[in-house]
Amino acid sequence: MRKKASISRAVRDALMVRPCVVEALKMNIVNYSALARFLIDDVEKRVGSKVNIASVKMAIVRLARYETAQKKSLEKSLIRVIGASSLTFVDDIVVITLWEKGAYKMMSKLFEKAEKARFFQITQGVGHMTFIADNNVYEELRQEIPSNFIEAVIENQTAIVMTSPREILETPGVVSYVTSMLSSKGINITQFISCHTDSIFVVNKQDAIQVYMILNELIEKFRRIMREQG
Repeated sequence: MRKKASISRAVRDALMVRPCVVEALKMNIVNYSALARFLIDDVEKRVGSKVNIASVKMAIVRLARYETAQKKSLEKSLIRVIGASSLTFVDDIVVITLWEKGAYKMMSKLFEKAEKARFFQITQGVGHMTFIADNNVYEELRQEIPSNFIEAVIENQTAIVMTSPREILETPGVVSYVTSMLSSKGINITQFISCHTDSIFVVNKQDAIQVYMILNELIEKFRRIMREQG
């Protein structure tokens, strides 16, 4: 019994470092025997002894059933959250990254500008801060921020804000699902910010319409599924 548990654990560990294979398992497009043969050496190293390939295959089958069930449950949650979301398009924004010490010195001015900004976000990292503002605010600030405070400036950006129900706070994989979809279309996300129920995707202005259409089509698709499911 202990050996079976060890094999199951070893198979899971061997697969978890191969996320593409796990995704294929969830889609039920894997030849279990072939995968068992592929993993056998890795599993034996993790177990520390020779193992029966049939035992490895059985462990893979059990894991596949579990992952498939989890995927179906997650998909239902994703459909509910994304289908209940809405989009806001914010054009003509700029991403400015300041060195941390300089940012602290400019903080009062930044918040002063934030009060009248059409769009304003601040994110603190390690050693620097990034703020995203509409172009009008940036034009005012650029005259007041010393050049040695600035680490980088990215102009001609657009923010697509996806506002979701509170359920997103407890639903894993929503952001991963959306960003993977955008990545598969060759879209580069300049900045991503999560603010409570808002997921903010900052992208190049030239990609903005495509991003909006992709997300809008996804939301509409999931809304149709929700209606069909009642």
